[in-house]
Amino acid sequence: MTPAVTPFTRHFVAAPIGAGSIRPPALVGVDLAEYEDVEWIWQHTAEGQSQVTGYRIVPRLPRSWPVQEERRHG
Repeated sequence: MTPAVTPFTRHFVAAPIGAGSIRPPALVGVDLAEYEDVEWIWQHTAEGQSQVTGYRIVPRLPRSWPVQEERRHG
C-alpha cells in the first residue's frame, strides 16, 4: 500500500517596494510552502534609494516563538 501524499498549500508573497525607488522591483515575489518564510535581500544606494535584489527561503518559525518588534528611528 502506498502512503498518502498530502500536497502543501502554497502562497505568494509579494516583494516589498523600497523607499525612494524609481525603478520597478528586481523581483515581483516568491511562491512559498506553508512551512516556509522569506528573508528579503536589500540593496541601498548613496542617494537613499533601496530595492529588493534577492531573497532567501527559510523555515517558518513556530507561532509560539517570540516575534521581534520592528523599531524605527527617525
